[in-house]
Amino acid sequence: MENNVEFAKDYLQKVKGSIDEKLEKVLNDEIESAKKIYPEHIVDIFDAYADVARRGGKRLRAAMTFSTYKMMGGDNDDIAYDLGVIIELIHAYILLIDDFADRSPARRGGPTAHEFIRSKLAKYESKEKEHISDSLAVVAALTGNHLALKLLAQMDIEAEVYRKINQSLHQKFIITTYGEILDIYTSLTQSISEQEITNLLKWKTGVYTFENPMHVGAILAGTQDQKIFENISKYALPLGIAFQVKDDMLGIFGESTETGKSNLDDLKEGKVTLLIQHCLEHGSEEQKEQIRAILGNRYLDDSDLELVRVILMESGSQDYAQTLAENYINMAKNVVEKEFPNETPEAEKKFLLGIADYILARNK
Repeated sequence: MENNVEFAKDYLQKVKGSIDEKLEKVLNDEIESAKKIYPEHIVDIFDAYADVARRGGKRLRAAMTFSTYKMMGGDNDDIAYDLGVIIELIHAYILLIDDFADRSPARRGGPTAHEFIRSKLAKYESKEKEHISDSLAVVAALTGNHLALKLLAQMDIEAEVYRKINQSLHQKFIITTYGEILDIYTSLTQSISEQEITNLLKWKTGVYTFENPMHVGAILAGTQDQKIFENISKYALPLGIAFQVKDDMLGIFGESTETGKSNLDDLKEGKVTLLIQHCLEHGSEEQKEQIRAILGNRYLDDSDLELVRVILMESGSQDYAQTLAENYINMAKNVVEKEFPNETPEAEKKFLLGIADYILARNK
């Protein structure tokens, strides 16, 4: 396991270097081009999107695209990285929308786009600055998304390959938006079943983070066998559920200096994760009352966080979530080992297994 995890980390780092270099050029070219047409203070708003896109994280989605392309026999690394940049630009677009919906103040160790823009507008006296900042962040996100789609249209690939990638992207992001709608909707009520949350994680994270980039990577390589796409999904969707369960655990139990966001964000938002849902269903009456009183309170502090941590540990919810994540990881790994083609390159197989193990081992 350890060997695979280290291999996956090295693989991610290699992809990240190439993606960051290409993405920086794309963003700089867009900003310089825009400055020739639009006032600088207008272009500065797009820089809020660029700022989040540059921070990057692990470039996991680009790596999943690249690895699947190579697994399916693709031999043009440069064009695979181009598609990876497009996937990461769309990812940044989704992050801006998600941060706006969650009212999150921080992302990847820096301000979210709407907070970035608020600092830009600090000199103005308007009472509507907060709403204006939020609105501008959403528009900046749309600009980034359409920049990504423009780059996709400009790729030097066959028309049929472009059509299939474009169709797959839009189909997958429609699913993602329904997952996002359900995610936001759950903040209205604390009554949601484990199955509903699992569906949410599949639609929002499994499809968006793993299935989508892997499918478009396979399409770019010329894959046409539907069974291969089905097996990719059988790997990707459980992996995505495990990824989000682990992410939700880190949201409560992780170090904010490592995760880049406050441990209080999900609680303030009133998000019912599988951790919380398990406690609301299986905890004591006192524990349930305490959790319900904390969820959605915008004025929480560190003492509330510590109370939640104790409750989730004592109710068995932390252990339950960890076991659930492990089970989904094992499902994903089993697909790679037993259902992927025998001719799957060893490096790509090792990466996919390593990513699965890394999800459980990660601390940010």
